[in-house]
Amino acid sequence: MSHYSDRTVVKNTSPVASEITDRFSALISFHDSFHAAVNKSGGRNIRKTTSGCSTILGSCGVNPMISPATTSIIDCGIRSRSTMAEKATITTSKNIMISILGIARSYEKKGAHSQSDQCPIFEIMKRYIYCLLLILFSLSVNAQNENKPYVIVLGVAQDGGYPHMGCGKQCCNKTWNDASMKRNVVSIAMVDPATKQWWLFEATPDIKEQLHNFNTITKGAYGYLPAGIFITHAHIGHYTGLMELGKEVMSTKNVSVYVLPRMDSFLTNNGPWSQLVQQHNIELHPLTADNNTTLTAGITVNTFTVPHRDEYSETAGFKIITFGKKYLFIPDINKWEKWDRDIVKEVNDADIAFVDATFYDSTELPGRNMKEVPHPLVSETMQLFDASPLSTRSKVWFIHFNHTNPLLWDKAQQIAIKKKGYNVTAQGQRL
Repeated sequence: MSHYSDRTVVKNTSPVASEITDRFSALISFHDSFHAAVNKSGGRNIRKTTSGCSTILGSCGVNPMISPATTSIIDCGIRSRSTMAEKATITTSKNIMISILGIARSYEKKGAHSQSDQCPIFEIMKRYIYCLLLILFSLSVNAQNENKPYVIVLGVAQDGGYPHMGCGKQCCNKTWNDASMKRNVVSIAMVDPATKQWWLFEATPDIKEQLHNFNTITKGAYGYLPAGIFITHAHIGHYTGLMELGKEVMSTKNVSVYVLPRMDSFLTNNGPWSQLVQQHNIELHPLTADNNTTLTAGITVNTFTVPHRDEYSETAGFKIITFGKKYLFIPDINKWEKWDRDIVKEVNDADIAFVDATFYDSTELPGRNMKEVPHPLVSETMQLFDASPLSTRSKVWFIHFNHTNPLLWDKAQQIAIKKKGYNVTAQGQRL
């Protein structure tokens, strides 16, 4: 039985209203079938669509009349997407129908006393169909977006994490006392909803929390372990999480690990990493610089090298190319001018560029020679990009923050950076 109690009321009023209701019966059947269909849109475009419906329906007093409950559903963002979309759409279109049926009763009661009183009921019915089609199109677009690959940020800190071991300064003290402020070492997940696979970029010392967080964020929709792990280089924050795959912890079987040649040799010939290879906990997949690795029909990873302190391995950067976006991932590099590419051009060619932001400026390590740990300062990076248009600056996402970098813990500094058009990457973001 339909949930529209007005159908019976109108049917018993008059011939005009009865005729209207008869013409609605087929439309309601379509309506009920439409809402029975599975959708995963999340309702993010429903507000725009229903606003458009208000315009389409004209001045006869017909409005979607979104209730406060529905508004709350729409505002919830990405949580419980299919339920939100269904509730928002059902409530909206139900209210449109009830409004139109109400007009029928009112119009039948008073009659058309003047030209201005006339309200073209059947024209409104037609417009209602247009509204349903608009909503259907909106949900269809959202459903397509839901199948596009995307990135989840699993960590944003430098190799030592945040808070940093041995730090008793203001930057870390507040975090020792508030676990919610903790930030994991830099890592991102590339997610492909179409194939139900995901890939991890960097195997950090925080891999345990990061795999757990990924599973929580995605509500267990993907395998606990990634389909593969891409590693940039042999500094502790970027590869030592591999030890958790050994027999002492996960005892995994042939987890694919993608590495450049020197990193491959380092893992193969040095314990305890060599044991992971020998016991087939991991399976190494050699990468070649300036070449593509195809993961799925919709995801390709382009690997390149960047200058860094390459004591045990070269250092990789990655460009992840998907149907919808290009992601640049350079968490570690010495200085932009040391690279044989133009970082501004590279950022322009991407949609989202995660770039090294280890230190904000040269004052962060008093008493220590900053040349021993060369990185592009955030202040230097901004100098390179400040002359670029906002459309370019907005592609820059600072990441890999040392615990001393105020972008990690100072909200005023974060706001100042954002006002200039740049982004401060946050743990847990979906991009």
